[in-house]
Amino acid sequence: MTGNNISRRRALLLTTIALPSFWASHARPSFAAKLRPDDAYASLVKARQELQVASDRYLPKKDWEGLRTYLTDEAVNMNNYDVSAQALLESKRLDAESKKDIGTIRRYGVGADVIIMYGGLKNEVDEGNESVSYAEVGLLTTIALPSFWASHAGASFAAKLRPDDAYASLVKARQELQIANDTFLQKKDWEGLRTYLTDEAVNMNNYDVSAQALLESKRLDAESKKDIGTIRRYGVGADVIIMYGGLKNEVDEGNESVSYAEVGKFLRGASQSLEEVLAICRSNGFN
Repeated sequence: MTGNNISRRRALLLTTIALPSFWASHARPSFAAKLRPDDAYASLVKARQELQVASDRYLPKKDWEGLRTYLTDEAVNMNNYDVSAQALLESKRLDAESKKDIGTIRRYGVGADVIIMYGGLKNEVDEGNESVSYAEVGLLTTIALPSFWASHAGASFAAKLRPDDAYASLVKARQELQIANDTFLQKKDWEGLRTYLTDEAVNMNNYDVSAQALLESKRLDAESKKDIGTIRRYGVGADVIIMYGGLKNEVDEGNESVSYAEVGKFLRGASQSLEEVLAICRSNGFN
């Protein structure tokens, strides 16, 4: 990657996040005030679906032109995220704590993270960028909605999972990450690692369900749940999802230049974050 491209990316992203209040001040409150809260929420749900389409349809093919066009012309709900979020913040449907978690014009929150990551995604595939990074696009798509890791958890299934079984699954997931490190990373066996993460890392791939089962149980105290994270608040649980998503994106068969350093970084990040989750569980009596 040339120095010019690095500087350009940095400048574009810094421009996006230079004013922490951007995401709220950009929200056109006069329009947001006319949007019903239920319609605003429905728009955010569709926005999440649009990000999934972007990930499934364009990322594997490295179709940057198609992705650029999609994000500009078809991701209507995602491009109006600011209006929908502002409508919810101005409504009486959210309590004060929830509004604080999402963020206001005076305070950062996960809503600002949505804007920053989505801005980074659009900057990465901008037509002026001559060397789009597959790994960067994959990671930005994964974390553009910080609430993904919880909302994707399949609550109906999580509710049926006993807390002790959920904890045991996370312990096995930690072991699976260790196997990935010891067996595949050291040999730079990317094809083997890709297959393992897809077919054999069963517990790690079901992390979201296990975590959600613990969060919905009465075995964790309120502070512990906050530390792990909920659908409204970042926590170390979100870091697990982000790092593991980055790992799978890095070794995806569409990435022709897998980086040993990046794979190691994502593996360590996922392992360390998962260990923090397990430590929180142990402090609540799990063993």
